[in-house]
Amino acid sequence: MLQINLLKLSFNVYIRFFYKMQEYINIFTDGSCINNPGKGGYGVIIKLKNKSIILSGGYRLTTNNRMELIGIIISLRSVLHLNSSNITVYTDSIYVQQGITKWIHIWKANNWYNSKNKIIKNIDLWKKLFFLQSNYLIRWVWVKGHSICNENNYCDKLAYYMANYKPYLIDTNYEKIFYVKNKSNTYLN
Repeated sequence: MLQINLLKLSFNVYIRFFYKMQEYINIFTDGSCINNPGKGGYGVIIKLKNKSIILSGGYRLTTNNRMELIGIIISLRSVLHLNSSNITVYTDSIYVQQGITKWIHIWKANNWYNSKNKIIKNIDLWKKLFFLQSNYLIRWVWVKGHSICNENNYCDKLAYYMANYKPYLIDTNYEKIFYVKNKSNTYLN
């Protein structure tokens, strides 16, 4: 009996030591789109124990929801090498927060179709996010946009700046859909 209790004790000490060594990561993210669809951008702050990392990008044609998703996907890809499973993602997008915590399981069970029996929008990004989030233990926190969360407000300004002044990247999957729907590529002319 004493041996089993010592084994339990040493296991508990190891688990506590392991979790103390794990890097806690806080990710703040926001997306922006001018005229939706239109020029878009994302802004991300990744807070680690001793430093912050800021990421951003601007796209020439996209949607606001795609920018919200792309910001999170890029941030999760950028922390893969840290081997941390303790991540909190702060987003002001109910679409993302509800999508990843509730709806995605229904979509996946229905072969990525929604309740109206149509393929879900942004399927390419939802599949990437589903795969990436399976590598982590993520807490998804919704924060009210334009409120007292300074990091979210900064991400909002950064996303808007990237959409307005640096929309150089191409959201290839969205542009294909956009031009097929509109039967031309005159948007960029």
